[in-house]
Amino acid sequence: MGPITAYKYLTESKNIEGVIRRVKNENMMGKKKKPMIIPEDFGFEQARTMFLCPDVVQDKDELSKMINFGKCDEKTLKEFLCF
Repeated sequence: MGPITAYKYLTESKNIEGVIRRVKNENMMGKKKKPMIIPEDFGFEQARTMFLCPDVVQDKDELSKMINFGKCDEKTLKEFLCF
């Protein structure tokens, strides 16, 4: 499932449980040429918790210790940006 379909299903179903029910129903009804596979160990509850309650560092001093801005490697950056 691509991002557009995922967003459509989520807005129509209101929650991820509804999306899962819809996908399983469409798979059973044969509405799609290729059924969408939802792994049994799909951790959507954990993903929801991480999205709603992210582990965020708010102390600026602690954050500045974690982020190290050094000299830019222009060649590598250009390769990355230009694919």
